[in-house]
Amino acid sequence: YNSIPGNTFDCDVNSELNLAYNWIEKINPDWFGSGKYNILNKINLAYNNLEEIKTGDFPDYSCDSVDTLDLKNNRISRIDPTAFHSMPGLVTVFLQSNRLVSISDQIFQINPSNLPYLNVLDHIDLSKNRLEFVIQGTFENNDMLGSVDLSDNRCYVRDCESISGGYSDYTTVPVDYGIAQSCWCENK
Repeated sequence: YNSIPGNTFDCDVNSELNLAYNWIEKINPDWFGSGKYNILNKINLAYNNLEEIKTGDFPDYSCDSVDTLDLKNNRISRIDPTAFHSMPGLVTVFLQSNRLVSISDQIFQINPSNLPYLNVLDHIDLSKNRLEFVIQGTFENNDMLGSVDLSDNRCYVRDCESISGGYSDYTTVPVDYGIAQSCWCENK
């Protein structure tokens, strides 16, 4: 990642930062600029070689207006529990086709101590990973959550009937009325 100098994308208006298909292995927080001018709405880091997402990879001063984060088709096996907290306006997260075996129950969970983080999150795509379980309560209190895609993982979804109209095999769990706290999965 050293081949892209820091502050490269520090410009007056930059609504989308597309770094897809670049063999990137680590995120350099300096890429996103000083935040003095940036208005980033979308960050696309799909189809790279990212292995982990750490707290601080997306700095507060540059990423607070991001509503779409595309991290699909990487090698991500680990995400810090607060990695996305610098993006309070995040609406859509694409994490499909990675190597996630589990996710922290704190990544997408909304609670009064971490507001305003992720309180407008609508769609999470976790399909085609290696998820063996998703802890019950992972999506708790996220009233805006519209759908969570857990398809093509190593687990089956449990206790989603109350929010998905009784789906047992599906691609995406539709979350009616934003009540996602009862959706979880366990080993097949």
